Amino acid sequence: MKNLVVRATLLVYILLTAISLNMNEAYALDCAKISTVEEAYGEYDGIIIGQVYRVSRSNDTMNEVRITVLKSYKGIGEKDVTLYENATWGNMHGPSEYNQVYLYYLQEIDGRWVSPLCSPSKKVDHAAQDLDFLTDKEINLEPGDAYSTDILIWKEPTFNYWVAAAIITLIVIGSIAWIWKAKRSNMR
Repeated sequence: MKNLVVRATLLVYILLTAISLNMNEAYALDCAKISTVEEAYGEYDGIIIGQVYRVSRSNDTMNEVRITVLKSYKGIGEKDVTLYENATWGNMHGPSEYNQVYLYYLQEIDGRWVSPLCSPSKKVDHAAQDLDFLTDKEINLEPGDAYSTDILIWKEPTFNYWVAAAIITLIVIGSIAWIWKAKRSNMR
């Protein structure tokens, strides 16, 4: 009987640990058709080269990416842009990374710049063919500061993580106390 209770407690602990890890389903990104540079120039509202200086989670599925625009080829004249991208996939070449320089193909949706899942955005060092096409399309940026004065702010983990951690901790402590008490009662 005691062995059964220990196994049941261990099973509950494992299940709660798995739940607390917030395991999401896995999906494959399959872009049906990859646009040529010429097609992408016509399809996207904004095209820039920008350096990432902040990436933060905007919600469960999107990253907010702050960019210092180094060059603009279409639709964007500001030196400081905020864009939104899928937190898991980013664009076709993955989510944006801090301090990296990218060629972004963006769409303007509801007044916000978005890097869609299948946009051909990429790091500049992999964009030679795109840059050859875009060379004579550069537009002037508005005068202003090159970098924002935003401070990186650590965001608290969501409430669910704290609740899961507390439940797991209580189960572990309860299990240890129960096993310790069972061993002491068998020694008598």
